[in-house]
Amino acid sequence: MRQHALVGSAVADQAAAVGHSISDYSIIERAPVVLTRDRSAADAAARMLDSGQWGIPVVDEDRRYLGMCTVRSLLDRALILSAETLAAMPRVTFLRDDFARIRKRLGALDAQSALSFLDDEVPTLSSTASLTEGLLALCAGNPVLPVIDAGGDRFVGLVTWERVVRSMLHAV
Repeated sequence: MRQHALVGSAVADQAAAVGHSISDYSIIERAPVVLTRDRSAADAAARMLDSGQWGIPVVDEDRRYLGMCTVRSLLDRALILSAETLAAMPRVTFLRDDFARIRKRLGALDAQSALSFLDDEVPTLSSTASLTEGLLALCAGNPVLPVIDAGGDRFVGLVTWERVVRSMLHAV
């Protein structure tokens, strides 16, 4: 099983004792769109478009978190060039590619498993992480963060900027 960067597990006991974990706020989307391991990358892309989520968690039949299939991971694979170009311009790989080749690679997503498109750069949050830890992880450039139970493997939900802002507005 893959190892995921779990934010908040080091201070889980302290946060739980104080009562200020992300679970205490209405920022966890507990029923987001998810994929099972047998779904294709095309399914992931379609569900991202339909749901407006920047990433779709991939879980097994017991809701153990396997990873996150993101817009970034799908586009990085569709737009990939040489290793030298990627090293020089990691997020601008499409500049020397033509649209027909990109479209062809995106069209091939149906034959590929969503598991092969997991984004290793997406950290997870412990359900006992503090609100500050969640906000810091979002500020680090992660538009969506999977939340894992205190045991460290079961998927609980997602934290997104939208949920944080809605929670703040409703708290006023």
